[in-house]
Amino acid sequence: MQVTGAGAKSWVLRYSLRGRAREMGLGSVRKVSLSEARKKAADCHRLLDEHIDPIEHRRLRRDAAALAAAKTITFREAAETYIAAHRAGLRNLKHAAQWRTTIATYEFVKSTPVSCIAF
Repeated sequence: MQVTGAGAKSWVLRYSLRGRAREMGLGSVRKVSLSEARKKAADCHRLLDEHIDPIEHRRLRRDAAALAAAKTITFREAAETYIAAHRAGLRNLKHAAQWRTTIATYEFVKSTPVSCIAF
């Protein structure tokens, strides 16, 4: 258990891999019980036995999950989310409408076979 100067308590796994000392957070004491922290540490030790860095392994898992989530969103949904998030920076409603029109045009061109587009 690690206690910060501010009094925050968390579980930390300290290990060394390929001569490099590392620390991996296992969670807050408030959210993770001692038995859960021990289980997480045991899982990490199994990875270490196979010479796999648990921090890198966790990062790769998170990246894969984020990629899978990103693949479930359509281009239109991503564009609408972007426009909504940046609405305050757009000059007026017409500017937002122009963004939507451009996106709709791009979607049409992207989904139309190249042989059907007149240049």
